[in-house]
Amino acid sequence: MNFKSRRDTVTTVTIWLTASLMIIPFFTRELISFFILAPICTLLLWCWFQTDYTLKHDEIRIRCGPFRKRIQIAEIRRIEATSSLVTTFSLGLSLKRIIIHYGAGYSLVEISPQQQDEFIKAVTAINPHIELSGLADPKPR
Repeated sequence: MNFKSRRDTVTTVTIWLTASLMIIPFFTRELISFFILAPICTLLLWCWFQTDYTLKHDEIRIRCGPFRKRIQIAEIRRIEATSSLVTTFSLGLSLKRIIIHYGAGYSLVEISPQQQDEFIKAVTAINPHIELSGLADPKPR
């Protein structure tokens, strides 16, 4: 199952405003500025157009531009809701995110699936022992 990332106004304006800064060096004729801004803008737009989450067999495959992460669903301990501006490691395009705690230590990742309830329902169907915090209980009965 593939889930696209939710996009909200704050991240949309931030990404597109930053990416539009790349045209400034054309008017000012500053090549150094162009070579500094071009990779940043490319990275932001790559993340904008290619952020999704795929549930494949027993793992979540996260893709956000050039960043990739795989999480074994059996290792997920807790999923909690967040909408904080302060983030740790977010691979989502919205402030309405979920934090996935996994592994033995303090490993976590923040994502923002567009169909959050369906995503959580699919993950908890594979691992019903996941603790849900700040979310409606979408576990199948």
